[in-house]
Amino acid sequence: LLADLELGGGKILPEPEDTLYIIDEAHHLPKVTRDHSSASVMLKGAIDWLNKLKESGDKVSNLLKSQSSISPALKLGDDCQELIVDMQKVVTFFENNKTGYFAQSLDNDNEAIYRFENGIIPSTLKNWAEDLAELSKKCINHTNKLYNQLIESVKDGDTAMYLAEALLAELGFLIQRLENFIALWSMFAKTDSEKGAPLARWVEYTRGKRQDFLLSASPIEVGFALEDMLWSKCEGAVLCSATVRALNSFDHFRRQVGLQSNDGTQYQAVNSPFDYQNKALLCIPQMQHEPSQPQFTDELIKKLPTLIAKDKATLVLFSSYWQMEQVAKALREKHKLQIQVQGEQSRQHIIDNHKKRCDNNTTSTIFGTQSFSEGLDLPGKYLTNLIITKLPFSVPTSPVEEAQSEYITAKGGNPFMSLSVPETSKKLIQATGRLLRNEKDSGIITILDKRLVSKRYGKDLLDSLPPFKREFN
Repeated sequence: LLADLELGGGKILPEPEDTLYIIDEAHHLPKVTRDHSSASVMLKGAIDWLNKLKESGDKVSNLLKSQSSISPALKLGDDCQELIVDMQKVVTFFENNKTGYFAQSLDNDNEAIYRFENGIIPSTLKNWAEDLAELSKKCINHTNKLYNQLIESVKDGDTAMYLAEALLAELGFLIQRLENFIALWSMFAKTDSEKGAPLARWVEYTRGKRQDFLLSASPIEVGFALEDMLWSKCEGAVLCSATVRALNSFDHFRRQVGLQSNDGTQYQAVNSPFDYQNKALLCIPQMQHEPSQPQFTDELIKKLPTLIAKDKATLVLFSSYWQMEQVAKALREKHKLQIQVQGEQSRQHIIDNHKKRCDNNTTSTIFGTQSFSEGLDLPGKYLTNLIITKLPFSVPTSPVEEAQSEYITAKGGNPFMSLSVPETSKKLIQATGRLLRNEKDSGIITILDKRLVSKRYGKDLLDSLPPFKREFN
């Protein structure tokens, strides 16, 4: 869908004007759109494949032996050479500024990432980006010309398919790389509008077998793009998801996908047929420590054995791999508990083994992280005891999330309340949704995070959950 819209619509799928789109799991739409609109280029790696592109152009010219293919092949060779010279300048620029950009991470093995504040890059880099964007557009035109000439030659019977096949595949792959290359340099060359959010731009210093620099750019907000490409053009759209609302409101999602409160969009929250009051009990036990405190892990180790003992089929969700492993180790050693821990076996193996144990009427416990709180289906006796150790807040660690927080702060907003809390609300609903999978299911949900009671936003998070019977002790 996004690839089609990017091409103007109606190229891969039917015309948007003639289409009713039904998008399920629509809460993923903002992130998927953002990822689709981002681009990355490995600098030294790109120099390698630009050399290959030059060679591929010559191969086509030699194979076709026609006057019409000589000119684009020569022009392609010249453009590639110019691009390589400019790319070498960019590599030298980052080599010379390595200590300035990555000072804190050069001494250790951490990811070395430098994000350009407010998306503003040095003027020399912006100038090179403009040149690289222009040149690479010429480059792709010559490559497309050669690709199409080769296809025509095969169709006309002038060139045997077995001779052209590998070369067509090679060119197709290089055209994809060029498209991404153009996208990256166009985003670095762009002057951000003062009215909208700036693009997030960053560079990563990679230290594998070969040291290189990975340049990336991504939009922070995609609402305008969706409005421009989809909502303003399509006949209609239906967006469905169990977690399209955050904090009992459609506002957060509406802002993310570029819909307005007065544009005729209609919203409907449909109540579940489940009898939450009688089928599930939500327990908030009294905890001494907040998850941010170092004693919290010890408190989990102390509290979990009694909570796990309440029912035979238990899923314990953690927000941190490290904490999950620490707790599992302690419970196995001290309490001799048999626990299946995410990461120690494949997801499918863990689920199959869990079901086998439940079928044999044996107690079974799974420890998992965020990926086990969405899309995991354990109906009936396979899950009767769900324990969430901590509210699923995620720290803005990716350059895009950091840039988004920076932009909201610059506008006088509060990134925690406008981003983190609504996102946590959605994740918490997903996590609690593991328990009741059909009308006959029942069980207990326990959340071991005192912030639900002690913080102002805790009430909002609780109120956005299904109407489980509640117990505070």
